[in-house]
Amino acid sequence: MKTRVEKDPMGEREVPADAYYGIQTARAIENFPISGLKPFPAFVKATALIKLAAARVNARAGALKANVAQAIEKAAQEVVEGKLADQFVVDVFQAGAGTSHNMNVNEVIANRANELIGLQRGDTSQIHPNDHVNLGQSTNDVIPTAMRLSALELSKPIVEVTRQAAATLQERAQRFSTVVKSGRIAQIGTQHRSEPYQIAVRDLLKTGALGDISKVEIVWNTSRPVRPSSRWKSRIEKSNRCSRATRIASLPSAVATTSQPFAARNSPRQSLSESSSSTRSTRKLCGIDGSGLGPRERRPAKQRSCRIHG
Repeated sequence: MKTRVEKDPMGEREVPADAYYGIQTARAIENFPISGLKPFPAFVKATALIKLAAARVNARAGALKANVAQAIEKAAQEVVEGKLADQFVVDVFQAGAGTSHNMNVNEVIANRANELIGLQRGDTSQIHPNDHVNLGQSTNDVIPTAMRLSALELSKPIVEVTRQAAATLQERAQRFSTVVKSGRIAQIGTQHRSEPYQIAVRDLLKTGALGDISKVEIVWNTSRPVRPSSRWKSRIEKSNRCSRATRIASLPSAVATTSQPFAARNSPRQSLSESSSSTRSTRKLCGIDGSGLGPRERRPAKQRSCRIHG
């Protein structure tokens, strides 16, 4: 195989004579022999589009000569058209932020541009991969932009298919809108027989969260007795009273006790007695001293006392 010798800051290296890529791509092939996978064509195309756009802008800004910019544009356009696809040989798994891929594209476009102006591959005296093709760019900008452009390109078939599916569903909906269908019986939540759950489901049905209810019949499983609604409402009311009573009765007394100087307090026993009395009153008002519970759920007096003074 014929080779040519190229030079970079790390030294000299042989590169295949017919390759459009250069020495940095050759080093990347040696450094990252990981998967054997090559970049997606859409990713290569997106990177070449960035190089093409940069050449145009740099030419308008006066940073590139007109003939150099035109040669870069033509070479980049050939890459976009897929004419040099076999020259992008760096493994997709590579170190850094994609520098090796960026340099692979820079070198291919630079060597092809040099050919277009009459120079040989590897002669970078007029068009250099870094100084001209990559002018005003960074891998940290090029690679994220190329990723987004390639994703946009690859998403076109998905978007088109999704639009076709939506149109088909709309057409079917209109076609069968006059067809009379048999009603269904929705047996909702048979394992939840409590009235709060039934009320919640009814509220959902009213808001339309569960679909059209004009032809839906609700069947509750009443094979076992449902808890009386009065018991449930009573517990809710006691819970509300407890919340209010805690704010009104307990907190002020605690603040009053702790805000007094230590010398002004009568004794620890008296403070504990006052606090216990306030707590017992609160618990009785809340209905959680045992009076609101069923016979099997009633707590022993000793346990209640521990909870009060603990």
